[in-house]
Amino acid sequence: MRDRGGWVRGVAVAAWLGAVGALGLTSLAAAQPPPGGPAPSGPGHAPGAPAHPPASQPAGAEPVEVIENPQVYTLWINPENWARIDRVINVGNARATRRRTLQLVIDHRTFEPLQQHAFRDLVGFDAGGLKIGLGLRYGILDGLDVGAYRLSNGIDAFDAYQFDLKLRFLDQRTHVVDAAVRAGGTWFSQQGPTRGGGLVQLLVHHDFAARLLVGTGLLYHSSASEYGDLVTTNGLKIQNRYALAVPALLEWRFQSFLAWDVEAVFNVAEGT
Repeated sequence: MRDRGGWVRGVAVAAWLGAVGALGLTSLAAAQPPPGGPAPSGPGHAPGAPAHPPASQPAGAEPVEVIENPQVYTLWINPENWARIDRVINVGNARATRRRTLQLVIDHRTFEPLQQHAFRDLVGFDAGGLKIGLGLRYGILDGLDVGAYRLSNGIDAFDAYQFDLKLRFLDQRTHVVDAAVRAGGTWFSQQGPTRGGGLVQLLVHHDFAARLLVGTGLLYHSSASEYGDLVTTNGLKIQNRYALAVPALLEWRFQSFLAWDVEAVFNVAEGT
């Protein structure tokens, strides 16, 4: 019984010593600053300043400021960390894609008026005759980007390919509005004769406190074939008409990643 009691006491003492040692190591580890973190404060140490200057810091240099509680959790709502959307729905605004940034655009268009069959078409998301658009934009410089866009035929006889260059020449931070000019060309591809044309667009908008975006502009296209009859059977020719339109856009941004958008395009002139 004595030997068994001594063995039990020995195990208990060893466990107690192990627990004390573990607590001591834990306290020591907590007292040491993490790599790149602030040094512990105490006698001879200024709060928030390193105990010793880094080896790479020259003598007499200003001490390195250490941020003890960086607000990392707020970075995701910073508008500068999100892509600069250069369009509302289909109508563009005067912003350009951020420099050295590639932006992918996916959209769709329907042919039935929203106010006629909103419930049946699920507010336009699954209407018949859907046209799918795929685009890429790349920021060359601050305020200058280039884009390529393809719109599927849907119930039309053609696919539309569009290539353009956009330059922002007014900045709201130094002027009243943001303004940009966009120029390029469109190729209407189909079986049989094809058609191409040029486009020029002026885009102007004003951003109120990063919440409300109001914009307009002017769009000219030399070959608005998508508004005409492109049927080429029975010897019919492709209509080639110019069009002049005025767009309008309104965007209310709830958060950096959530917005409510409304747009309209008014055709003011067309001809052959």
